[in-house]
Amino acid sequence: SYVVVGNNTTDSTIASMFMMNNSSQMGLSTSSTFYGIPYSANQWYNIMLVMNWQSDTINYYVDGVLQHSNVPFRATGFSGNVDNLS
Repeated sequence: SYVVVGNNTTDSTIASMFMMNNSSQMGLSTSSTFYGIPYSANQWYNIMLVMNWQSDTINYYVDGVLQHSNVPFRATGFSGNVDNLS
């Protein structure tokens, strides 16, 4: 499962992609790196992504605790409006 924030669904138009994968890891996926932590199935989590539009980075929190800071946007040089949350 995943959530995408961006202008479209192609890599060059995606600011962030948060995903939960089959290896019991959840986190942010950039074009080259996965910033993940373990998760347990059938458990609720409060996920917060704080997006810094000036630096094109994201701080990623789980249950109020910072997990990764300054994660780069998926698209290098992302610009424009966010038209799509899918």
